This record gives sequence, C-alpha cells and structure tokens, in this order.
Amino acid sequence: MPTNAIPVSVKTRIGYNKIDLEWTRFLLEQRLPAMTIHLRTRKEMSDVPAHWELMPEIVKTRDEVQRDLPINERTLIIGNGDVESIVKGQELVAKTGCDGIMIGRGIFGTPWLFEDLKSQRSNLKISDIEAKKPAFRLKILLEHAKLFEKAYCGKNGKRGIKSFAVMKKHFKAYVSGWDGAKELRAKLMERNNFKEVQKTIVDNLRLQNPE
Repeated sequence: MPTNAIPVSVKTRIGYNKIDLEWTRFLLEQRLPAMTIHLRTRKEMSDVPAHWELMPEIVKTRDEVQRDLPINERTLIIGNGDVESIVKGQELVAKTGCDGIMIGRGIFGTPWLFEDLKSQRSNLKISDIEAKKPAFRLKILLEHAKLFEKAYCGKNGKRGIKSFAVMKKHFKAYVSGWDGAKELRAKLMERNNFKEVQKTIVDNLRLQNPE
C-alpha cells in the first residue's frame, strides 16, 4: 500500500446464500489492513451458531496469499459472531488464530461487558448472579434511557437528533428472563420518553415489592 493511501478495512460474512470462502480469499488478495468477518451467511442471519470452526482455514488462507509479506504487515483478521464476553473472545482468539474480536449483539443489555477488561487488573467485577437480577437490570436500563434521551432526543424525547423509539430496541435485552418480564416489556414499548419509562418501571417494582 502506498504511504499516502487511505487505509480501508472491510466487514463481511462467509457468504450470501451459502458458505463461500472464495469470497474471503478474494478480499485477502486485496491486502486490506484489516478484515472483520461475521461467521454466518447473510441467509443464516443470526438463526444458527456462528461457524467459528472455519476461522483457522481463513487465517491459513491469509498466510498463504500474503506469504511474501512480513507477519506484522498481513491483513488483520477480526472474528465476529456469538461473542458474549471478553473471556470468550480471548478464548476464540487463542483457539482459532485470528487477530482480534468484534462484539456486536453481545453488548445489548450488558453495557458493563467491557468492565471485564478492568477486572483483569483489579478485583472489581459484576457477578453473573447480580447481572441477572431484575432490579439490577432495570436500574441499568433507566440509566441507559436517561443518557440516550439527554444525548440524542432533546427534552422529553422531542426535537432531537434521534427519536426515543430507537431506544426501544434495547428493552428486550434488558427486560427478559423473569416472571412478568414480557408484560413489563410490552408496557415499556408504549412509552415515548425517559419519564414515562421511569414511571412504568417504578410502578412495576412497587407491585413486585409492596411495602
């Protein structure tokens, strides 16, 4: 790559209707700085487990088509799909030989996920038990909704960069896995700003924990 060229990376899948690793070979032949690959086809979407068993073959292909390059100049291969924790990502890197991990849906409902990086340098860590408690998850949801509205929606969700409705895609990730979650989620989907969401959650907690 010329020294004055703008580096371009690509994020792709392992095929459209079926697995086609010739496509990834073609991209690797372009000697991109980095290639992120979601290990499912477009047709599979997220309905099947990611095909991490194919990653070693993709890494091998990279090393074959770029064997004339020093290792530190070869295309970085970043894997994506079904990575729900930092630990799992590190395990997949070690197992498959890819250079890094991209986390997508795994961050939904768990915005503290990257705290795992800090926990490797300290004793601070949100336990799995705590993270599954409804009160804890609802507390984080409220903080998320408040910050979303403040950053994007303007006062009470009006005249902003984005509609508060965009926030609703996160509700299922936060509100699931306990009795009554489905009913609460249905109510939250009808709310239009943070104050309405807050009132609905507070009312729900009072019903669940009457004095």
